[in-house]
Amino acid sequence: MARLTTPFAIADLSPAPNRALALELARAGLAVFPVRGAGPDAKKPCPSVRWSLDATTDAAAIEVWWRRWPDAMPALHLGRSGLLVVDLDRHDGGADGLTAWAEVSGGEAGAPAVDTPSGGRHIYFRQPGGRAHGNREGLLKGRGINIRGHGGYVVAPGALRADGEGAYQPVLAGALVAAPPVPDWLYALIDPPAAKPAPRQRPAAPPIADTRLGRYADKAIAAEIDALRAAGKGGRNNQLNRSAFALGQMVGAGWVGEAAAMSLLTSAAEACGLVADDGLPASLATIRSGLKKGRTQPRDAPPPRKGPRRLVRERGGAVVDGDTGEVVHEVKRARAAVEFPDALTRVPGLVGDITDWISATARRPNRVLALGAALTLVGTAMGRFWAGPTLSSTVLYMLALAPSGVGKDHALQQIKRLLAAAKMARTIGPDEFISMPAVIHFIEREPLSLCPMDEFGSFLKRINAKRASGFERGISKIMRSVWGTNFGLMTTPEWAATPARTVRAPALSIYGASTPEDFFEALDGGDVSNGFLNRFTLLTVASRTEDREPPEPPLVVPEKLSESLRRLFGGGNPLVVASKLHETDVEIEPFVIPWGPGAEAVYMGFQRDILAWQDRDHDAENFIGRAAEMAVRMATIRAGGRDPVAPEITKDDMEWGRAVALWSARTLYRMGRLYISETDFQAEANRVLRLIDAEGGEISQETLRARMKSRLKARELREVIETLEDTGAITRESVATEGGGPRKTVYFLRG
Repeated sequence: MARLTTPFAIADLSPAPNRALALELARAGLAVFPVRGAGPDAKKPCPSVRWSLDATTDAAAIEVWWRRWPDAMPALHLGRSGLLVVDLDRHDGGADGLTAWAEVSGGEAGAPAVDTPSGGRHIYFRQPGGRAHGNREGLLKGRGINIRGHGGYVVAPGALRADGEGAYQPVLAGALVAAPPVPDWLYALIDPPAAKPAPRQRPAAPPIADTRLGRYADKAIAAEIDALRAAGKGGRNNQLNRSAFALGQMVGAGWVGEAAAMSLLTSAAEACGLVADDGLPASLATIRSGLKKGRTQPRDAPPPRKGPRRLVRERGGAVVDGDTGEVVHEVKRARAAVEFPDALTRVPGLVGDITDWISATARRPNRVLALGAALTLVGTAMGRFWAGPTLSSTVLYMLALAPSGVGKDHALQQIKRLLAAAKMARTIGPDEFISMPAVIHFIEREPLSLCPMDEFGSFLKRINAKRASGFERGISKIMRSVWGTNFGLMTTPEWAATPARTVRAPALSIYGASTPEDFFEALDGGDVSNGFLNRFTLLTVASRTEDREPPEPPLVVPEKLSESLRRLFGGGNPLVVASKLHETDVEIEPFVIPWGPGAEAVYMGFQRDILAWQDRDHDAENFIGRAAEMAVRMATIRAGGRDPVAPEITKDDMEWGRAVALWSARTLYRMGRLYISETDFQAEANRVLRLIDAEGGEISQETLRARMKSRLKARELREVIETLEDTGAITRESVATEGGGPRKTVYFLRG
């Protein structure tokens, strides 16, 4: 099996064997396929390879290709990889693309750049969600600058030609997966306005003297400016772009003047520190670009609010129009509809056995919390030795969210108790990290560990606080790196007195327990946009169980469980445990668990489903982007727990992993939208939405007022409700019961 080196820093690689390079790229999530490595057809797809259809991130398919064509070079499917490449040509007697690029870009650097054997250069950018620019050069045509994007491909950086005529050698440090987005000025050149349809003509907005429209406009402007003022590092420039676009829409609608919008945005950019860090010219360029785009899509005025309809609730629970019989709102959603399905906690093998034991030893049994603990326990036992068929690790960041009094502490204690009984106490990690150096030093000592962390939300709140030190805020960066490294190399930072080190296959798993409020309120805006949040597998509990006397003694670990866990640890080989699992500088060649019949098809189908979801809803990527990877990790853990001798991922394993990952992704997305806020007003609006959601999607005005009485004055609550109605988040109805009685005002969630 190929040895895996740096997992993401593709631009830092020296030329490597093409097969190993293809696996590296695929593991980083980039779709690859083989092209001929020499001769007159060099760079063309290998025979029978339909590159636009066959490009893949599947390691098994890549192994088959390179066994057949060992001299092939890996190429990147740019559309599937979300990349756009500027291809700079340099030919005798022709246009010099490198010189032309220096002129149009102003020497802008920072994007990965790769010198090609012909003397040209490839500049890599990432296409943001919703953009799929193809191969059009636009205004750059004829200048030696070609564009390769959706519907195009390039030979991968680091690829070696088989005829010895050179290599595609990186020249700038940086990873393709972290390439900067295509800059606005480049889109303007390759997709100029003249090539676009004229902006739609919106009907004239009602005069701003309309008090309701004026109130709506004031709130919309204030919300954008407040969000920008509160933006933290990592998300400020994106927020500036979003806010500038939004205010540009309002300029186009006649709600605010452009000079006023520019002034408001500049002031907010200064307040959040963006001007100080990036400079005023860069901020002004972003503002002008956003305003210009927004003006072409004027904001629509809110629809006139209708008076409460006269509706009737039938005895079955549905709300219908009393005159037409039309069902306006379905039966109130039961709480069970948002609970984790109990059937998914009934798992064969060691994962299920541990789930049963943790539940049986609890005073307040909860199989959902127990399942999360079981998955991280078995995943840790398999760590640094077993790999999934996509060469993924078994590292999990498991997030158990539940209200106080549910019994979260029991699962945390049983994790440590079982690891100690299995003679794996060395893998028990700390319940909190104080700083980024502390995380690094711990991983250097113990590259395989499981951290049972209580009050995880409080931990995040500390490291994301405005007064947090750089070392505290750097913790999340290290956590992101560990989750994605798999069996590659993680390079630590270098300080004045501490040289950088490399850690092979770091495997730090987390079982973090928190309340939903503490966790989501602790998140920084950057945690959502930088991929930190979607690395977590979320399991939630909404209801409490009654105390009981545990049917099994909590302090006694069944020998069968500890032995089974030990059998997975290093494949049950004490020599492997002693010589490799706890060492950071030894070569790790994992045992790859293969696909069984039908399992890979389930995985590939799920991957397509997630991509389609992201295409439909671009905001979803920040919450669901790694769901397919989570699914295969959990399926790998379940397979290893079923058969520690010759495991195979069955179709049932993969369908179960898909179901858990999909439930997690949907719930994370729903809860994120109900909790995450940038302003105090938005936080209170989200609190109202959560109350309605918790009541099954509807709540009476009387109940809502009672629940919010201690937080908001009547006038403030009224403003929140009006805003939620104006934005279409909720509807207000007047509902009577079928048998008569007084009408009640009821608020319903929409969507």
